[in-house]
This record gives sequence, structure tokens and C-alpha cells, in this order.
Amino acid sequence: VARRSGFVLIELIVVLGMLGVLLTFATVNLLGVQYRPSLAVAVDTLIADMKGQQTKAMSGVAGTSHSVYVGDDQYVLFAGNVYSAGDPANAPVPMDPNVAFSSVTFPGRQIVFAQGSGDIVNFDPAYSAITLLHAQSGEQKSIRLNRYGAVVSIN
Repeated sequence: VARRSGFVLIELIVVLGMLGVLLTFATVNLLGVQYRPSLAVAVDTLIADMKGQQTKAMSGVAGTSHSVYVGDDQYVLFAGNVYSAGDPANAPVPMDPNVAFSSVTFPGRQIVFAQGSGDIVNFDPAYSAITLLHAQSGEQKSIRLNRYGAVVSIN
């Protein structure tokens, strides 16, 4: 009796089926991981930019206060106390397309850091939070600041 070496069609189908299931689980798990970093990066970048504006205000760069205006899908770094959309010196920072600001409680959607001290001008603890939302995952992160411009909490 001649013996044949190789795989039977049924064995190949079973192995391919198991590989398909494993690849499906791996793909689903890896896609879920992408959502968290984009929100975390957006929060970290916003905080770093706010700290940069505060540092400029404290050091007296340009002899004025420095501020952050928070829009819906971007925020703008600017010098002065009042945001002017047409100012060519504004530095807009676009957000990740999947991340947007869902809530901004600062009056006028702007955070103004006082020249010299770096404190938040006209600070009110009831209006001191910014909330970001990741559109695909639904995850939210809220940043709360104190009167000195320090991050009190990130929830």
C-alpha cells in the first residue's frame, strides 16, 4: 500500500479557520488601542501648550499676557487678553480629526495667563474645565485647572 504524504483538505480548512479567528481577535484588540493614545496625546499636547503660554506670560515675552482660545476642533495660542480671530500672530493648533472639545467652561472659551505671575485672569473655580471627546470610542477626558494655571485633575 502506497503511503501519501501531505495534508488532507479538511486539515487545511481547520487550520485556516483557526488562523482567521486568531487574526480577528488580534485586529479588534489592536484597533481599540489606537483610540486611547490619540485622546491621551491630545490632552498632553494641550496641557504642554497651555504651560508654554503661561511661561511666556511669566517671563514677560512681548510684554503682555499670553492666552489660549479653545474652539471646537482646534485651539489657538495668542498674545493679549482678548482673542481676535483675524490676528496673523495667532498660532492655531488643529486637533486630531477624531478628537473634539465637548465642553469648555472658561468664560469666552479662553484662558488668559497674567503677565508676570502667570495666574489665570478672572479665575472662577466653577468655570475651570475643558473636556475632550474621542468621537469613535466615546471616551472623554476633563482637564481642570486652578487659579495658578496648574492642572488639578484629569478625569
